[in-house]
Amino acid sequence: MKLELRKLHAFFSRCIHMFVLNGTTKAYGVILESIVQSYQTQHAFIGAIFTSQASVSFLIAPFAHLIEDALSPRLVAVIGGFLATTGFIGLAFLLHSSMWYLLLLMVISGIGFGLVNYVTTLCLMDSFKEDFPSAYTITSFSSYLGVAALPPILGYIVIVYGEQAGLLAFAILSSLQLISGFFTSLENESLHTSDETALEKTEDDEITSEKENLIEEEVECDYTPSESLDYWRTLFSNHPEYICLLLTTFIFSFQYISWSIYLVPYGESLGLNSTSATYLSTAGGVAGIGGKIYGLMLFRWEVSVIPAGVIMPTILLSIAYGISLLSADFIVLILMAILSGFCISLLVCVSAAWIPKTTCASHFKGAVSVRFFVSGVAKFLGGFLPGLVVDVTGSYRPAFASMALFSLIGTIISVIWYMFNRRSPVKVDRNYMK
Repeated sequence: MKLELRKLHAFFSRCIHMFVLNGTTKAYGVILESIVQSYQTQHAFIGAIFTSQASVSFLIAPFAHLIEDALSPRLVAVIGGFLATTGFIGLAFLLHSSMWYLLLLMVISGIGFGLVNYVTTLCLMDSFKEDFPSAYTITSFSSYLGVAALPPILGYIVIVYGEQAGLLAFAILSSLQLISGFFTSLENESLHTSDETALEKTEDDEITSEKENLIEEEVECDYTPSESLDYWRTLFSNHPEYICLLLTTFIFSFQYISWSIYLVPYGESLGLNSTSATYLSTAGGVAGIGGKIYGLMLFRWEVSVIPAGVIMPTILLSIAYGISLLSADFIVLILMAILSGFCISLLVCVSAAWIPKTTCASHFKGAVSVRFFVSGVAKFLGGFLPGLVVDVTGSYRPAFASMALFSLIGTIISVIWYMFNRRSPVKVDRNYMK
């Protein structure tokens, strides 16, 4: 019973985090134009400020690991929930006061989300062990529920009660992370130990892996401490597939944040009213759930995931963005929003499950930290660069054209990735999670 309760806690803690973080990021698009007009500034600056919450939550991943080593997971989770909630409360009262206040509060909430992100991932791994890949994929459904639900909810609250009430509602949602943090614990102490202990555990896992023959083509590296430069050098030199994973992670993270922030105002620029433009966001979020389900089926069927889960969605994204440039019809735009939401969700799903397959056990934690960091950089640029294009050209169309080009580049990278691994289906090294 205790184990089942820990699983439920880890599962719902992760779901709450993903729902609030991704849903609020998408919902900021509802108030984007209002903030731009309020400060009489450019879309690039406000877009970058709005995306700083999501980008900071990934950028601090290496530091979150160091903080968790020094403190307990419970304390880190509580601090993270408190900071995220405090950021929303501050935004509710200081939204139109100063852009510097706006940036500071976004960074504070982003740091909070980053701490919660790291700890909830550890707890999910600790509780589900060999079922971690499936559990991680299932909990990520909640992010697209947030993307689908929170923009129209914020839009309604803003119309009826004002922006302050909408952001206070987000603070109430975020406080659930704080409450959940008090119940956080790790049963497997190997997730909270020194490098020497981790080395002993890795050696035991390698023996077990050889006996069970779970991974036939796993790349093995000599162990080096994570503070050594050789550790980071061999992470990249010994794992070319991991480099491809990082590049595709950068592309879809950039596209996701751009799509989240600028889809609603793009629809409005084509003549749609605010309600219809918000429906584009909702449709994309709902389609994202389908992308997760499809990804989960790929893992269960053990088909060749790179063609079906990486190459295909990058091609379809290019088509979706291209058609969106050529038509202003609401039906066409909502169909393209559904297609893009499905593909981006699938890419997120695949990249999360593939990390253990692209690295060895010795480099696994470092690989996770670097991937989060790269995703954070991409999320920041995804808010700033398209906004800069809008300010320079005066139109949202060139921004979406650049995203279509980005998808084509992603297709080329994914084909190169496929050349490195044409024989093996997705098989996550379950020993990492034991």
